[in-house]
Amino acid sequence: MNLLEPVYFPVTDISSIRQYPVFLLFPKIHLLQPVEHETPAMAEENSDSFIKSGFCQVDTPCPLGENRNRFLHLVNDIRLRTDDYAAQLSSLTLASMATVTDDHEKSEHSIIQQLFTPKNLQKDQLDRQHEAKLWQARLVLAIADILDRESEEIARNLAVLDDSTANLIKELHGDDSFEPDNPFDELRQIESGLGAARTGNISARFNAWHTLLKQTQLKTEQVFVTMGQDAADIIIEKYQAKSSVAPLAAPGPRIPALIGMKGDEAVATVSSFHHQNLSIVDSFNHTLAKWCSADVADEADFAGSFIQVAKQWEGIVEKHFPERKWGRKDVTTYLFPGHNLETIFKEGETASGNMAVVVID
Repeated sequence: MNLLEPVYFPVTDISSIRQYPVFLLFPKIHLLQPVEHETPAMAEENSDSFIKSGFCQVDTPCPLGENRNRFLHLVNDIRLRTDDYAAQLSSLTLASMATVTDDHEKSEHSIIQQLFTPKNLQKDQLDRQHEAKLWQARLVLAIADILDRESEEIARNLAVLDDSTANLIKELHGDDSFEPDNPFDELRQIESGLGAARTGNISARFNAWHTLLKQTQLKTEQVFVTMGQDAADIIIEKYQAKSSVAPLAAPGPRIPALIGMKGDEAVATVSSFHHQNLSIVDSFNHTLAKWCSADVADEADFAGSFIQVAKQWEGIVEKHFPERKWGRKDVTTYLFPGHNLETIFKEGETASGNMAVVVID
């Protein structure tokens, strides 16, 4: 049985220590990116480490080609000159693109329109709207990734400041006791410093990612993986509205919340874990592939098969990553019988096979 290679969503970059554990579950993950040939301005060492290692394969739908440099220049301007673009970015959503007209030159779409060459402007209206929608989707995703990195950097700095303050107070009280570092404690400090994502932001990001996905050459995708329930809920709610039933849900193996503080360190950890524990990695992936190709999906059997997999993982994960030190994340697998992502978002259509969404939260 061929193992399925999941597509990561709606994030288009691997830039957070919180993302690293996802690679324990899968031999390879596909990542959509808004612009080809990432540069240091938009790519992090972390993402590059997983790409070079073979754990992550990048796809850039509809490469920008000659427009790439202009796109990167625009993103860099937005990153560095937020005061100039704040008003325009506040309405940077895909929904607003549905009403683009030539009368709105000075509206929030003026940034996009200014990027078109005379040749672009000679295209018919539908082509121009399609290209504008892709440009806007790329911008939403690129800016969202930048905001993620900046938010985590701020949270890290606050965590360091808290630790420094605590150590100073201990010294003032004459307490010179030493406590060994606990990576999970540091992760919790970082997470506590991150603000909760707004529903509207998640929706805009998902819509942008979905717009890009529809242009990809990955035509066989059946499995999607995400960190956090919010993005998965968009698919689940759409499926429930269409099918009047909930997708099948199964608890999966609990995995460490953290496996390294740097990309290279995490890559080495993943490589070692896969080498030593290939059987349990295969057990999860084979079970996932089996249910994606199943003709009939029984909820009890579906949940039961993943519970058995979770039991196989439990002792081995504790041996490699003690929960006290590395924490835990829950894995939940959702199965959407007779559907893929496109049929869920289109009326009256079904698909052969089933789609799965794996949520790590």
